[in-house]
Amino acid sequence: MTVEDEREQVAATLDATPELMPWVPELLRDLFDLGSSPDLVSEWVGALGLPSDARVLDLGFGKGAVSLTLARDLGVHAHGVDLCEPFVREARRTAEEWGVSGRCRFEKGDLREVARTARGYDVVVYASVGELGRLDAAVGAIRDCVGDGGFLVVDEGFLAPGAGEAAGVGELTGFEDLASYDESRRRLTSHGDVILKEKTLTPEEMRALDERYIESIAARSEVLAARHPEAAATILGYVDRQRRAAAAWERVAISAAWLLRKG
Repeated sequence: MTVEDEREQVAATLDATPELMPWVPELLRDLFDLGSSPDLVSEWVGALGLPSDARVLDLGFGKGAVSLTLARDLGVHAHGVDLCEPFVREARRTAEEWGVSGRCRFEKGDLREVARTARGYDVVVYASVGELGRLDAAVGAIRDCVGDGGFLVVDEGFLAPGAGEAAGVGELTGFEDLASYDESRRRLTSHGDVILKEKTLTPEEMRALDERYIESIAARSEVLAARHPEAAATILGYVDRQRRAAAAWERVAISAAWLLRKG
């Protein structure tokens, strides 16, 4: 993967453009829990009764909130892989601050390559970064990373009832990998795995989460734009991108997370 390809891929996962990437770490500075809910994943994994030396692979870890929380609260060994180098550095710093650097390993890497080669983990966590395709393809890619009877945490979403009929022209562009609730569950279990837990967000919960993210980004964008007037349009444009993306998701999709046991 070239540097340019890498930059474009990271930008896509953050709903940004390559031109925005120099500013994105600062724009997201106050947002720690990017991706899956660390509290939810910690609750689910903690209830599995895993041994203290359990190994967790966190694919697309963002700033490491899930891995760090699991290491701190459950004492597991977490291995996080993400393509965004500033996030890797930040996760490592936080691990030092939390005193869990001996149980957390964060590295920059291509999720697709890691999924092809990583083996022997007890749990794999995969947030909705989209790099591994739709749900059945994503599960097929990550399930070999855990041994027999291992566990998968998948954070994604599904189309809201009637989303296809209610959507306007082009409304579902970018949501091609999403399916209905029933079809999403079928895709999740298409390799023989079993759904143990499911959490869906209400529209109110999704809106509150989006508003918290956007308000934080907007506050940072004002400071950055004032400091760098030559890039103000690009920086402030990220807020509008986030608002449009959040509004589109809220109109057609429902956020969800699942815990699966490998069959």
